[in-house]
Amino acid sequence: MSYSFIVGIICLIVGAYMIISYLIVKSKAEPIKGKVIGYQEGRDNRSNTTYNPVVRFERNGETLEMPTELFESKKKFEIDADIDVFFLEGKDYVMRAGGNTSLKQGLILIAGGIVLVLLNLI
Repeated sequence: MSYSFIVGIICLIVGAYMIISYLIVKSKAEPIKGKVIGYQEGRDNRSNTTYNPVVRFERNGETLEMPTELFESKKKFEIDADIDVFFLEGKDYVMRAGGNTSLKQGLILIAGGIVLVLLNLI
């Protein structure tokens, strides 16, 4: 068994885990319309400034303000813009609809894993 075959299997397992986790969270989360009220600034691993929208939304008669889960390299939304988010009880952030990269990364890992496994089987 070659190292590339083992790496391919690991990619398949991690990719499947990421996709399943993403789907479980999305199925349990409550879709809510939020309003962007500001940004949190952060740094990525290359020391570039990143921006994370903070949203205000109503839930069960209570007004909540929470950051989203994904820092990005640019401000994608205007202040007061309405965006769709998913609220999950117990989390201190909300997930943006279509903003979570776990699904994309999981699919990329699975595709890479399939290629590595198939190359070793040929």
